[in-house]
Amino acid sequence: MSRIEEYAPSTRRTYESARLLKSSSTRSIISGPGCPYLPGSIINPIFSPVIETPPELIETPPELKLSDGLEPQFLECICLLTTKHETHNRFTIFLKNLLETLTLSDLDFIIFTNVTTDIDINLFRPFFKTVQLISHNLSPENDIYTPGLAIGPNNLFFKSMNYCKKYNTVLVLETDCVLKPNWVDTCVNYVKNTGSFLVSGSDYNGTHQNNLEDKSIFFHINGVAFYNTRSHYFHTLIEKSEEFLIRINHGGGYDLAMTDVIFENIKNNYSFYYWRFVYKNIIKNSFIINCAVSNHIPIEEIEKLYPCAVIIHKK
Repeated sequence: MSRIEEYAPSTRRTYESARLLKSSSTRSIISGPGCPYLPGSIINPIFSPVIETPPELIETPPELKLSDGLEPQFLECICLLTTKHETHNRFTIFLKNLLETLTLSDLDFIIFTNVTTDIDINLFRPFFKTVQLISHNLSPENDIYTPGLAIGPNNLFFKSMNYCKKYNTVLVLETDCVLKPNWVDTCVNYVKNTGSFLVSGSDYNGTHQNNLEDKSIFFHINGVAFYNTRSHYFHTLIEKSEEFLIRINHGGGYDLAMTDVIFENIKNNYSFYYWRFVYKNIIKNSFIINCAVSNHIPIEEIEKLYPCAVIIHKK
């Protein structure tokens, strides 16, 4: 087994798929720490190297133009994205935390799953306007989740966000979130008073070292976030992100892909003004904290460093 295959299998697949897009004589550019093609580099065991597709391998996309601004926003729905595997382990812990911190609201609540599973949604009915359990019934080949290959979670997110087009703004949660008291009211008031955005959440706040050159890792907003699902700009972003992931053979997560798409288009000067507008409307807030990679950070330390946090995304 080669060094690439042993430590970063997704890199080999991505490298190969990019190469085949044009010819065997053209190879993709791989940059960032842990790149096996750079002398003296060390493979990063957690994150795959950032894949930068050469401009000559990218078909020039149609020009995108700004047609309107963003409308005032309000939170309408809370979405929990989970899998059948999660409903049999950490879901129980999350469920207890959720029920202990919920307050009455006028929001909808939807649990999206990858395949059909039995969850008693009646537990949540006293707290929400409506409650739904929606299973996307992903086929096995569309539900793969291994290090460096997140086909299942990506499909779960894209399908769920397409369903949520009827809502103004939604909040996406995962079962490895810790919820603090008053988190529902905090979220409702935040969206109501912030103005407008496409995505609002947290960048990475854990202890894992990342590099400014790894743009998608350093700048991306983690998937636990608010999404402006009524906006056509948001749906164009996730559509382009899905195309990007297919192009690189599903080598990363949807949240990283959204940042990759923006920087790729800005760098190659494709609809520059449009993508700058999109990037400006992806914002950070101070009460969602993403420490999802670092499982060794005590929750007490996070609470001390971020006293305003009401949603902590932590393994």
